[in-house]
Amino acid sequence: ANGARLVECKCESWATAVQVMVDLGGAKASARAVIDPEAVMPARVWAGAGRLHPALGRAVEALINASAGRVRLVSGYRSTERQSDLWTDALAKYGDPGVADNWVAPPGRSMHERGLAVDLGGDLDLAVGLVDELQLPLWRPLDNEPWHFELVGSRD
Repeated sequence: ANGARLVECKCESWATAVQVMVDLGGAKASARAVIDPEAVMPARVWAGAGRLHPALGRAVEALINASAGRVRLVSGYRSTERQSDLWTDALAKYGDPGVADNWVAPPGRSMHERGLAVDLGGDLDLAVGLVDELQLPLWRPLDNEPWHFELVGSRD
């Protein structure tokens, strides 16, 4: 609205803050904004769930509803194109495919691409407790990614 042009955005889909740089008539400015997940969280998990396996979608929806908003969906289904973008970013960040693979699966190897994985945000301890309490078919197969949940049996 004011004619400013976005130059750079450090905006991760899972983050609760963003860093932007804008240019307005040759003057550059940067700013950091904190995002309140409650203000942008969809009323239902399906608004951001994409093409999840139906059993995973039901389990995540039950988990989020039981958490009363303290657990949120950060990332669900990913297209191969999106996974490729994440992989490229990880390679640029870590400089080594072996290290990048610790954080992002290469395209074609992510459970997100199959609709069998989600990344959750918010109170993850509560999420784990609710998974047990509600006997939801979810598990965390990756020790280094406590936010990553998959449908039980997804790796069988």
